[in-house]
Amino acid sequence: MRLFIWLILLVFSGCSFEPLGGVLCDSEGQRDGARICKDGVWTPVDPTTPIEDAGDDFSLDQDGPDLGFDQGDSSEGDMPESDMADLPDMVAPNDMSDMEDMTDMEDMPDSCVPFSPQTLCQSQGLNCGDTQLVNNCGDTVPVNCGDCAAPLECGAGGTPNVCACVGASDTELCDEAAAECGSITVLDDTCGETRQVNCGDCAGLETCGGGGTPNSCGCTEEPADFCQRLGKNCGNVTDFDACGIIRTYDCGVCLGQESCGAETPNVCACDAEIICEASGAQCGTVSATGCSNFNTVNCGSCTGGTCNNQQCLCPSGFEASGGECQDIDECTLGTNTCDANAICTNTPGSFECACAPGFAGDGINCERVFPTVIGTWDGVSNDEQVRVENVGSNTSGDAYFVVISLDTLTRTVDTVDGLGLTWTRIIEQCNGTSNERLEVWSGRGNTMGGDIDIELSGDPFGVAASVVQVANVATLAGQASSSSANGGCAFGVPGNSYSWTYTPQSASSLLLAATTTRGGDHGPGTGWTEIQEVGTQNTRHGIMTQENISTADVTVSGTLSQWRNWASMVLELRGP
Repeated sequence: MRLFIWLILLVFSGCSFEPLGGVLCDSEGQRDGARICKDGVWTPVDPTTPIEDAGDDFSLDQDGPDLGFDQGDSSEGDMPESDMADLPDMVAPNDMSDMEDMTDMEDMPDSCVPFSPQTLCQSQGLNCGDTQLVNNCGDTVPVNCGDCAAPLECGAGGTPNVCACVGASDTELCDEAAAECGSITVLDDTCGETRQVNCGDCAGLETCGGGGTPNSCGCTEEPADFCQRLGKNCGNVTDFDACGIIRTYDCGVCLGQESCGAETPNVCACDAEIICEASGAQCGTVSATGCSNFNTVNCGSCTGGTCNNQQCLCPSGFEASGGECQDIDECTLGTNTCDANAICTNTPGSFECACAPGFAGDGINCERVFPTVIGTWDGVSNDEQVRVENVGSNTSGDAYFVVISLDTLTRTVDTVDGLGLTWTRIIEQCNGTSNERLEVWSGRGNTMGGDIDIELSGDPFGVAASVVQVANVATLAGQASSSSANGGCAFGVPGNSYSWTYTPQSASSLLLAATTTRGGDHGPGTGWTEIQEVGTQNTRHGIMTQENISTADVTVSGTLSQWRNWASMVLELRGP
């Protein structure tokens, strides 16, 4: 009755409202989510409250409109007149059919209460993370489905918003188990579960477990199979096995006369040269037994000789080697008869001997030969020209050496002329006070003899000249000079003797030395022979010789009758 009155009042009040299909109900006590049917109206309640606890607390004025009067006594169905007087004027509907339309409960939409996020996530099989879902009311709403407990991770299994464990990868589990191929069953410590993992396949000719170790790639070929496949039967062989791996195997030893690698590496066969040597055959053929490659061996011919009973007979000076007569090198073998001072030259079937430079003979017997001083001549002057007269002749191509000393450093020798020879200055040296100069000129060839004229650049205080004729001179092997100023021209240390060192370039030579001072007599040092001394009051020089037979250092020395600075030089003349 109360409901009816309330509806009538609403109609006549002119108020607008939503259709009532979602408000009215017809099953008293029925519960739908967070509402309950009470007195024909859906009433919100705490969804956790049991139906029986709803009681009679529900009253229309809880959710109904404010009707503008005190409803305290409305339970009796009577409305106070004072309150009725305050009601607004109401206009009755023209047609009661409007009322019938308003009371058609089936045309009023139901009110929808959406599921909770937990219920919505569970309905979709989701349990973690943020997402958007369509709820039971048909609306797309954002929801959070919660968090995962360790070691689970949201979406780790490949399905979004579903907790799963991220375990070790197959590769990690295979590496941990030292498995490189095949299937293994292992415990994944991360997720605490047993998993079956495929560790892959083997490459090439290898198979899983083929080397004898489970879940390891390998390939095994026995040594005998290895050697047979390669066609080898002796020695160590290094090659790829059938599995494509480099291996080294011993393929055995050879028997009988066969040797390993005689023709083909690591293959037993007979070596013709070894069989010939073993039989002592130098030529012809010999029988071979136990050989897989031949029955007879050709030990060759006897080129340059005669093959007789498998022996190669060679002429004198030759010997059999490799099926031919080869020359014997007597010089290399030391079987020649040359003199110790001769040079041996090998020739086909023989040798030749020739005496070494500085020696003479037939090569079988050689004697040392030194250049020989044939004669000396001298001349002195105080002018710019000095002449040496009546110098001897020769027809053997002798060498002539002109030694010139000057008592002035400002004058030099311009030219040397005579005997029809060409003259060349070969060495010069000044002494330690810059007032003495020593020069040596040379000329060589056959001559009828005569005078030698020496032209100076100016008048000296004095000039002395000597001519030395030397036979059997092959070459000028070396030369050197020094002075009382250690080779310089000033600040010398005067003395009554001199000494300096020369290193010979040949083991067989004649040393020709000359020393000049400003006056005073000259005496030769130990081992030297003076062949000439000439000079004036202002300049003087001495010439001495020594036969040298080694390359050891030689001391060039002499004595002076007065304390003087000096200049000295030496020429090394090697014989033929």
